[in-house]
Amino acid sequence: MDTHIVYPGQIPQDTDLLLAQKLAALSLGGLGDALYGRTAAAWGFSPTLSSTALTVTIGAGVILASGPILPTALGGEGGGLPADTTITTKQYLLPSAQTLTFPGTGGTYTLYALCSDVDTDNTLLPFWWMDRFASDGSGTDYQNETVNYGVSVGGLRGSVGTIQEHIAMNPKAYPNGIGLCGYNSCAYVDSHGKFISGGDILTGNGSALYTVDPNGSNAAYEYSDANYQVNIAFNPQSGTSTAYSGAQGAQALHIAGSLVVDQNINTTGNLQVELGKSFGLLDGTGSLLAFQYLADATTTVGPIAHQVVENKNGLPGTYFVDGAFGTGGAAKLASLDVVNSALFEQGSTIPSGKSYAVQSAAGTTYWTADNSGNFIAVQGAPNTGGGFKAATYTLSALPASVASDGTQVWCSDCKLNGITGVAAYWHASASKWTDGQNGTLAN
Repeated sequence: MDTHIVYPGQIPQDTDLLLAQKLAALSLGGLGDALYGRTAAAWGFSPTLSSTALTVTIGAGVILASGPILPTALGGEGGGLPADTTITTKQYLLPSAQTLTFPGTGGTYTLYALCSDVDTDNTLLPFWWMDRFASDGSGTDYQNETVNYGVSVGGLRGSVGTIQEHIAMNPKAYPNGIGLCGYNSCAYVDSHGKFISGGDILTGNGSALYTVDPNGSNAAYEYSDANYQVNIAFNPQSGTSTAYSGAQGAQALHIAGSLVVDQNINTTGNLQVELGKSFGLLDGTGSLLAFQYLADATTTVGPIAHQVVENKNGLPGTYFVDGAFGTGGAAKLASLDVVNSALFEQGSTIPSGKSYAVQSAAGTTYWTADNSGNFIAVQGAPNTGGGFKAATYTLSALPASVASDGTQVWCSDCKLNGITGVAAYWHASASKWTDGQNGTLAN
C-alpha cells in the first residue's frame, strides 16, 4: 500500500486526503473480490407501485460491481490525484428512494441501474490549490507558483469550480507577498510590507485612518465628521527614542507636488507661503501672470511686499482694487504711501472719462481734464462744479524764486482795481512776481 506521511504541524493537502479515500476503496474492492469474485451483487432497491399514478418508487440500495477505481482525476489544480483505470470491485450507492415514471400502459418494463462515479456535492467548499505561471509551465521554482486557500462554488470532480474569496500566497503580481481577494478583485501586501488596494479603502463608522511617526505614535489621522467633511488632524507631539529624541517637527501637511482645488480654500488661520516663494494666480491658459512675493529685510531695508502683474500679448497688466469681484465698483484703499516717486510716472495717463479722487472734510474733489485739455478740479461729483485754489501768501512772504516759469500762487493782501486778493504769477525771464496783466504787485 502506498502510504503518505503527514508530519506534525504540516497542513494536509488534497492529495493526502484523496489518497486515503482511494486506498480505502481499493481495500474494500479487494475484500469484495475475495468474498464474491468479480461479479455483481445488489441489496435493497425494494419497489413500491403507486395506486394513483403510473410510477414506481425504488428504495435505497447498494450494488457491488466491477469498475475503474478512479475514472477521472480528483482534486484541484496543482494537486489531487490523476485518473486510475485499475479495475476492482466497487460499491455503488443509491442513498435514498427514487421515484420513476412508466412511459406507458399495457407493456412490460425492466428496471435496471447504470453504475458510475458522480460528484454531487455542489456547495461552498474550502479549498487549497496551486496556480503555476512559469513561462515553461514547469512551476518548479517557488517564484513560479502561487498557493491559494479559499472557498469555491461548484468544485466538482477534477475542477476548482468558481473561486470566491481566498488568500493568495506568493501572487504573480507581487512575488513573496500576500493577496487578500474578494470575489471581484484583490488587495496585496508586497514583499516589503507595502499595501496595494484593489478598490476603495474604508474605515469603520466613527473610525480614522492613521499614520505613525518615527516614535511609533499615531501622529496624523484622517476622518469624516457629522457634517460630511473630511478632516486631517494631528496628535500632540509626544514620545522619544534614541534616534528621535527631543522636540519633533511642526504639525503640518506637506504636499510635494501641486495642490489643485476645484472650489474655494477656507481657512480660519493665515494662508502663508515660504520666504522666496510667491502666491501666484494663473490666467485662462494656465500661465502664472500675477503673483505676490516678499523681499526679506536687510540691515538697511525693511521687508518689501511686491504685487506683480505680468504683460501679455504685448499689453500691460493692470492691478485693480475692486469693490465687487470681476466687475469693479466702489472700493476703499485705506492708505497709500508713495516714497521717492510720483503717484503716476511720467507719460502715464488716466483713462478718458475717469478722474483722480481726493477725499477732504468738505467732500470729494475729482481731478480730471475737460474736452479742451484743461486740467480742472471738480467738487462733490464729476461735472457738478468746483474750482482750483493755489497756495496762499502775503506780498511780503512770496517766495524769492521758484523753479518753474508760470507758477501761480494767491497773494492774499495784494490789491488790483481796488479789490484785495490777486493771482500772482512767476516770470522766470524777469525773476519776479506779477499780476495777471504782468503788472507789479502792490498792496
